[in-house]
Amino acid sequence: MKNIIAIASGKGGVGKSTVSLNLALALRRSGARVCILDADMGLANVNIMLNIQPELNLYHLLFESKKLEDVMIDGPEGVNIIPGGNGVPELTRLEADQLQALVEQFKLIDTHDYLIVDTSSGIDPMNMAFLRAADCVFVVFTPEPTSITDGFAVLKILAVNRYTGSLHILPNMFPTDKSADRVINKLVNASANFSIKKVNSFRPILRDPKVPFSIMKQTPLLMLAPHSSAATAINKTASMITQWDNRDDSSLASEYIGNVAKYSNDKKLLQTVYKYNSIKEAQSSTIKSGAPKDRPVEKTAVQPEPPMEIPIKKPVVSSVIETQPVSPDSEPVSETPSLKAEVAEAIKSVVAGSIDQYSKLTSELVKTQKDIVAGLEKIANDNSKRENSFANALVDTQNNIAKALEKIAEANRATPDNPP
Repeated sequence: MKNIIAIASGKGGVGKSTVSLNLALALRRSGARVCILDADMGLANVNIMLNIQPELNLYHLLFESKKLEDVMIDGPEGVNIIPGGNGVPELTRLEADQLQALVEQFKLIDTHDYLIVDTSSGIDPMNMAFLRAADCVFVVFTPEPTSITDGFAVLKILAVNRYTGSLHILPNMFPTDKSADRVINKLVNASANFSIKKVNSFRPILRDPKVPFSIMKQTPLLMLAPHSSAATAINKTASMITQWDNRDDSSLASEYIGNVAKYSNDKKLLQTVYKYNSIKEAQSSTIKSGAPKDRPVEKTAVQPEPPMEIPIKKPVVSSVIETQPVSPDSEPVSETPSLKAEVAEAIKSVVAGSIDQYSKLTSELVKTQKDIVAGLEKIANDNSKRENSFANALVDTQNNIAKALEKIAEANRATPDNPP
């Protein structure tokens, strides 16, 4: 295996899974054997982006003694996919010995050229273990300040824990090359100031209305719109990867899983993650209380929130879904059949903390995607300006859903020994 590439992000909704899927397809078209491991534990969605409903997934591999050849599915153009579980709480609390038991199973794909690991967002200890064990880590970020700062936190934690692979930043959904370059320069300079090893950068993937259209269509961007600007950028990234000087000692997928198991139980890694979370919590508490920046924050002032308390304002989610207009001369988004009241109610239930409603929400979203596609196709045929506006509205909606589900995953992963 030439490279094990982990796709990471500091927060959800930045297009990580879209990059993982299309990058794997681009590498496959170069003649390489490629496998995607959907390691977004509990919220896996690569198969959903392809309209594939696998009978088996990582849960069955871990808890029902199924074999990898039974779980792995064939994706587009010969890309292999190891599907993760969606809405499966057990996958969010894996132990090191459970992962170690997978080493023998993963020898099946040791002969592949690339393993693309689509990880969860954030700095959960298990997620950081998947990153630390990879040959290289791509941190995807958008123009949002929270995406940039949280993405930089991923780089810092890897550096503190002496990550030996290569680090790369991948700007996504930027309006222009110039705006992306400004952020790239700041991140590279900040990395140098924090003594983080060399951080490389790929050219940005600019905001492209064909991307959300491909997601709604449940078809990879490289197949649906191969000549779009985003597809071209992803192809260039894949071309750069194929030109890398690969290590003499080839990577092995089985060794990778073994290292993930080892790092998931690394005390230093756990301490680094908890320390960062404590600092972030203290800063948040200081800002909310209006305390001066130079005033030391007492440790007692930082109180962890209850595990199931999800601090997301319901109006933010429901208003985007129910009332956000597209443009003055186009139909409002609320008239699209897919954005029905029952979907909004399902999302409200999830945001309120009902984990049981998650599966219902997923089913509702999958069921209504065809209606969204129909509405988008109609607008795309009428007016390109309308297409851009409607696509942007869909992106905003998706981001709000992703943020809500990300908070649920964090709360669900919390245990007495593993605080949020």
